[in-house]
Amino acid sequence: MKILHLMKDKLDGNLKLLLAELLTNSGSHLDTTVENISRKYQLRRDETESFIRKLQKRGLAFISQGRFCLTPKGMVFVLTLIERGSYHE
Repeated sequence: MKILHLMKDKLDGNLKLLLAELLTNSGSHLDTTVENISRKYQLRRDETESFIRKLQKRGLAFISQGRFCLTPKGMVFVLTLIERGSYHE
């Protein structure tokens, strides 16, 4: 859950929307995903890339042929956080 605390300070109440954005962009080009998230949530590009890399490091996402994809474990993780609302913790 440390990964969410890194972004929580930047986003406050928008973390649920960011998680939904990750689901929406799964399968998209990494550059497009980073650009969309950075623009919508007014984050620096390097912060967004760092967040995605942390997801990847924890086995929640992978990057293949320049595309960002959530793993099945990552999808369950994100959906569980959205459903339970534990992103506020």
